[in-house]
Amino acid sequence: MVFGRITQLFTAASNQFGAATQPSLPYMPTPNVEGTSAPDSIIFGSSGRKNGLRHSASLQDFSSYHGFDPEEAILARQNITWGQNGSSFSKDKGGLPNGSNPSRSGRKWIRAVMILMCLFLFAFLVYIVSMYVYTNLSRGGSRYYVVFDCGSTGTRAYVYQASINYRKDSSLPIVMKSLTEGFSRKTSGRAYDRMETEPGFDKLVNNRSGLKTAIKPLIQWAEKQIPKHAHRTTSLFVYATAGVRRLRATDSSWLLGNVWSILAKSPFTCRREWVKIISGTEEAYFGWTALNYQTSMLGAVPKKSTFGALDLGGSSLQVTFKNEERTHNETNLNLRIGSVNHHLSAYSLAGYGLNDAFERSVVNLLKRQTNVNKSD
Repeated sequence: MVFGRITQLFTAASNQFGAATQPSLPYMPTPNVEGTSAPDSIIFGSSGRKNGLRHSASLQDFSSYHGFDPEEAILARQNITWGQNGSSFSKDKGGLPNGSNPSRSGRKWIRAVMILMCLFLFAFLVYIVSMYVYTNLSRGGSRYYVVFDCGSTGTRAYVYQASINYRKDSSLPIVMKSLTEGFSRKTSGRAYDRMETEPGFDKLVNNRSGLKTAIKPLIQWAEKQIPKHAHRTTSLFVYATAGVRRLRATDSSWLLGNVWSILAKSPFTCRREWVKIISGTEEAYFGWTALNYQTSMLGAVPKKSTFGALDLGGSSLQVTFKNEERTHNETNLNLRIGSVNHHLSAYSLAGYGLNDAFERSVVNLLKRQTNVNKSD
């Protein structure tokens, strides 16, 4: 019977497709069958006998597919595609490659960006904290200074440590300490604990290699006196005195420019304006200040009398003393140190240094000897 064959086909198709969704194929109306008298009944064959079965909304109407022949039970396969497992219809995936998941790749990018941002914020926080700690330590800690005294006989290097003065018997805001203090004096005949190279810079005009040879040992010695972490914050000053003062302007300009270019490569901080020639009067004031500070006369509480200074150099002589007369000229200076004012008088005499005096003495002796020989 036709009804029996259709039932078998329907059962087989249901088992094959399971719960698969109906593919989106164009709808084809079911052809009218003669003898159809009501929408809720189906007439099979030509006998006109009515079947009591009703349509079920959950059952698929296989008559809507192209090429479905109820008599032969043949399904057209040209418009039907199967899934990978053969259990469901495959739908158009929009041309995406197999295994690709845009939402997953997007999450990976977001995660990478968030990690980079966290690392950047962490590094920035570490930088801020380190700068804060460094600033506070540097304010309360010591500062270091290097001074090159460029005289006519040689160049001397001095290293000082400056720190806040907490002593109640002194009115000075800071205390200076020479880093060579407390060292055992070597039996080399030197009067000072310092580093010195010879000859003086005035003998090294147009001799850059000689300047390097004279400066390098001074820098190396200063590096050993100062902690390594403080090298970059250490200020270096170069003060040339009488030996360079007597040079021509072109020679002294060449000399100072090359000295600065060499020191600019050192581990210390050195500015061009810190490499200069000081006047004889400035040299006198510096000598007087150093002498009275070393003897604890400056800033003493109660106030103490100061010493006069006589500085006998290689080419010049400086004389400095405190003067109660308030005169104003090129030899006088009002100097305030701490809370005390000092009115000083200073004189610098070129050509009266130790070496120049010795040379003059020799010349005078030779002249006298010549005059004696002529008289004989």
